[in-house]
Amino acid sequence: MAAEPEEDEGPKIEELPDDDEQVPEEVPRDYDADDAAEELKGTPLEQRVRSFEKDRDAGMKAYQAGDWAKAVEHWSMARGSLKYVVDRDLLKDDPEALAKVKEDHYKMHLNLAQGFIKTEEWRQCIEYAGRALTHDPKSEKALYRTCVALKEASRFGEAKKWIARLLEAHPDNKAGKQLLQDIARQEAAAKSTAKRSAAKIFQGMKDDHDLRLPRTWKQFFLHMPADIRKEMSAIGKDIRQTVRESWNEFKKFLEQEKRDCLRGCQRRKHD
Repeated sequence: MAAEPEEDEGPKIEELPDDDEQVPEEVPRDYDADDAAEELKGTPLEQRVRSFEKDRDAGMKAYQAGDWAKAVEHWSMARGSLKYVVDRDLLKDDPEALAKVKEDHYKMHLNLAQGFIKTEEWRQCIEYAGRALTHDPKSEKALYRTCVALKEASRFGEAKKWIARLLEAHPDNKAGKQLLQDIARQEAAAKSTAKRSAAKIFQGMKDDHDLRLPRTWKQFFLHMPADIRKEMSAIGKDIRQTVRESWNEFKKFLEQEKRDCLRGCQRRKHD
């Protein structure tokens, strides 16, 4: 039976209690020339089955060692061996054995989807999870891995639709519910970032000057070097202070003139 890797990062899904999906306990010995000779023995069916088992176990060994790319390479070859068996009808007279091969083929698609999550190849993950779903349309792992890939690819709208499909088939899947919360946070963060970016763009447009038009005094002042702008600002402040003082003195003069005029008018009346 094909073994499927455990997910060791990110939200977990509840593993399905299938004994035939456990990680192999024994690691195969290194491949050498004797193996090559051995693979040529027997019928094409026997050769393909041996090739499948060798690549399946080598892929699991690489996955456990953290070599995701190598795991994907071996599982791709293992999947190819099984595909050959199915496409060439090598088991057309043995329905039970054919069903087992198709089950292993399905598990290789699941393994590849998980491997591509590790290598962050989201399109390939979606593709192989989709192939697994043609075998089992309600596969919890295939649905979940599709959701993860869509989320990581920032295809949030599609991800939410697939999460709805996952939760419809598996209402108790906690990882799917967590994905919805993660997407909501990422969408909010993306909107905030977009607003800040737009504000910067419009601010830059505001500060830009159309060279076909003359600059206003304010634009001229704002584009001066900082030291000159500071000095001119200080001079402007002094000028404003002088103008205020002069205006106050002028108002005092007018008030005094008004009072003198009133007194003059009153004396003329008495005379």
